[in-house]
Amino acid sequence: MMQSTFDWLAQRLPEYRDRVIQWCEINSGTGNQDGVRKTAAAVMPLLETIADEVVARPLPRIQQTRDDGSVESLGFADALVAKKNADAPRQIFFCIHLDTVYPPDCDFQ
Repeated sequence: MMQSTFDWLAQRLPEYRDRVIQWCEINSGTGNQDGVRKTAAAVMPLLETIADEVVARPLPRIQQTRDDGSVESLGFADALVAKKNADAPRQIFFCIHLDTVYPPDCDFQ
């Protein structure tokens, strides 16, 4: 059983690797709501193939203190929530994030 699972994954590795690379190439720094939305749009079709339900949920704004002591309000792009067998007696919580740590104007991009 385990070997067949490993074989199945090995056959799909190039496809999965390429997909992750495509997602990583989307500029999606935390404050870049457009970039995070683009990542969500890229991820959602895959989630829809494996989940019974995929919905976008708005995230609350947060207050952040700047280096100079002033406070700013930050908003975020929606989070995606995917559910499969939501009524099953045992549940698994799997979490990924759609943002990266790099802002849109970072030289690393």
